[in-house]
Amino acid sequence: MDSKPEIFIERRLSRQTERALKDAGIKANTSLLIGVSGGPDSMALLHILSKLRKPLSLNLTVAHVNHGIRPIEGIEDLRFVREQATRLHIPVFTRTLEYPHGRPREKSVSEQFLRTARYQFFEDIAKELSIDHVVVAHTADDQAETVLLHLLRGTGISGLSGMHLIGQLPLPQSKVHLLRPLLEIDKRSTLQYCDAVGITPRIDSSNQSSIFLRNRIRNELIPILSEYNPAISEALRRLSRTAYETSDFMAKHVQDIWNTVVEESASHLIIYKKNFVDQHPAIQSAVIRKAYGIIAPPDSMISQKQLEDVRQLLSGSAGRQLRLPGQIEFTTTYTSGEFRPSSQENLKIDITGTYPLSIPGVSNIPNWKVESSVVSRYDWENLDTDLPVNNFLAFLDMDAIGDAFYVRNRLQGDRFQPLGMPQEKRLQDFFVDQHVPQRQRDQIPLLISSKGIVWVVGHRIADWARITEATANVLVTQFRQVD
Repeated sequence: MDSKPEIFIERRLSRQTERALKDAGIKANTSLLIGVSGGPDSMALLHILSKLRKPLSLNLTVAHVNHGIRPIEGIEDLRFVREQATRLHIPVFTRTLEYPHGRPREKSVSEQFLRTARYQFFEDIAKELSIDHVVVAHTADDQAETVLLHLLRGTGISGLSGMHLIGQLPLPQSKVHLLRPLLEIDKRSTLQYCDAVGITPRIDSSNQSSIFLRNRIRNELIPILSEYNPAISEALRRLSRTAYETSDFMAKHVQDIWNTVVEESASHLIIYKKNFVDQHPAIQSAVIRKAYGIIAPPDSMISQKQLEDVRQLLSGSAGRQLRLPGQIEFTTTYTSGEFRPSSQENLKIDITGTYPLSIPGVSNIPNWKVESSVVSRYDWENLDTDLPVNNFLAFLDMDAIGDAFYVRNRLQGDRFQPLGMPQEKRLQDFFVDQHVPQRQRDQIPLLISSKGIVWVVGHRIADWARITEATANVLVTQFRQVD
């Protein structure tokens, strides 16, 4: 029986990787795109998958990115990966990052930028070749570093769970799976594997740089922690597994209550206070984290401190606002809290001044285009139009609403008779009743005529402006927001 150490390490890593692939649901004839840097971890992964290719009926392709910040080393890495892939009869695709202003200094390029560029290349190749799974060589040591990284930045249970065996590429709307079959294998084992199969992997000198936080964790913090606990990496991995189990249990409970607490749309996400405050604090945190994850860009992370801030706002008053990572804003109304991208809010500006309208006709005012036409009652009732039914389209009794039309924002003392109300009320009270946040009230256009406020745009028309049995002519008017 073979008892050589190199044979043992080959078989052990091969068995562990095969088990991970099966746990991830990889079936026969699956196509895998392998991200290979040329370092010991990715070279071990490449050779292990090459040996599993026939027994598991896998279709393999290699992808390599030269980040362009180590000119000579980067070229040598690319050449090495291409030679290794060719020797194993695996097709290889490469990309060298280009920078508009020449090669950047190392400290001017963020880890996040390089990571995103790498994953973007993987997705481009995966889409081109109709491959559903990208495989990367993150190891157990990388997992320990990730847990510490999240801990230092301030995280909750989900952050402590670290990386997972299978997930999605962290890119917007990506449908490509990201697979990490070496997560239970430490770096020492990948080095031993490379030595056993006669590979001399490339060593990335930038891994020793103190510019990147992950490098400082690996090269400085973990050695210090090892003085207190020599098995610190294994302890962190156990913590990640426990955190994952807890997070998974909570995620299933959150899914059960989701539709009673949250309302989703393409542009924003609302958490309703009434049902939210009845939940256990741990479930509240899980709801907030999931909601943020849905609306925020991939790889954005909300800290535990920020999560607690959101939770406090949901138990407080209306009109509060919080800026979160990934250019996300969280605001509160009287009944809910709302996540939305900040860029959407930037489309809205306060309306100042008075802007006459051409009715019928087209008028342009800051941030809005107003289109109006007048039709007979008969034509209106038989209108065949593609106009969308929304809060920015109104049908008004042309003969009842007066003349001298213009748009302005609210003024102190404004009064308004909302549709369905028998008498006027203060516009301020109307906004309060409608739970309109304080900061948004000066962004709302008011359609004014000689008779008063005809329409609080986006909310409600005046009762006296409605279509009735006596209506002879109908004003069709629509507000469109423009950049």
